[in-house]
Amino acid sequence: MKEISSKQNQLIKDINKARLNKGIWAGAFIVEGFRLCEEAINSGLMIEAIFLAKHVLLDKNKYSLGKYLEADTEIYILDNELFDYISKTKNSQGILMIAEGRDTANISELSNLLSKNESLSILVMENLQDPGNLGTMLRTAYAFGYDAAITVGNSARVNQEKVLRSAMGAAFHLPIFEIKETNKLIELLKANKIDILAMTLEGVALSEYKRDKKISLWIGNEGNGLTDNLISLADSKITIPMPGGAESLNAAIAAAIALYELK
Repeated sequence: MKEISSKQNQLIKDINKARLNKGIWAGAFIVEGFRLCEEAINSGLMIEAIFLAKHVLLDKNKYSLGKYLEADTEIYILDNELFDYISKTKNSQGILMIAEGRDTANISELSNLLSKNESLSILVMENLQDPGNLGTMLRTAYAFGYDAAITVGNSARVNQEKVLRSAMGAAFHLPIFEIKETNKLIELLKANKIDILAMTLEGVALSEYKRDKKISLWIGNEGNGLTDNLISLADSKITIPMPGGAESLNAAIAAAIALYELK
C-alpha cells in the first residue's frame, strides 16, 4: 500500500484526466462504491488501481476489504479530505477503482456477434445524451437477457460514472458497442438480416408487432426521438399506445416497456 497526500500527485491528476477520456487511463471505468467495485471484480475486468479513504482502512472489518486487499494491484490510501476531492458521489463509501475499459468500437467483434446467432435481441440508442437514461437502459437490457447494446451518433459515453451508477454493474457484463456512424451500423445490421425496429410516436402498436428472430430495437434522443434518416431506413416502426393522453414517455421508461415486450 502507498499513501497519497497531495492533489498534485500524478495519480490524482490521472484520475481527473480519465474523466475527460484522456491520459494513461483513457477509456477506463472509474468505479465508486463497494457494490459496483465488487461487480467490476466479479466481471473479470482487470483492476488497475484501488483508492481507499483512510477511514475505510481503519475500519476494515466493517467494510469487508478482504478481496480488495488481496487484489493483484496497487492500493493507494488517501486522507478523507483528499478522497472527497476525487469522489463524484454524495456520501462516498470511501472506495474508488480504476478498471480496464473495453474496446467498444470493435466493429469486427460486433460483426462476429451479429452473424453467429440464429436469434438475436439488440438495443440501439441513437443520440441518447442523458447518462442516467443510458445507464438505466443498459441495466434493463441486461436484466431481460439482451445480447448486446449499441450507442450511435452523439450519445453519452458508456464509461461515464453516472452511466455506470445507473447501470448498476450491467456495463461490466453486457456486450456494449459505441459506433459513431449510424449508416455504418445500419449496413452491418441489414447485411446480417437483423430487423431495424424504430420506436416512434406513430407506428404499429407494440402489442401487435410480430418480431423476427433477429431484431435491433432503436430508441432515440430524449427530446427529438430518432433521426429522420434512421426512420426512413427502418424495417418496422412501433409505438406504445398511451390512452391516458400523455404526449410521450421518458426514453428509459419507453425502452423498458419495449425491451420486456419484445424479449
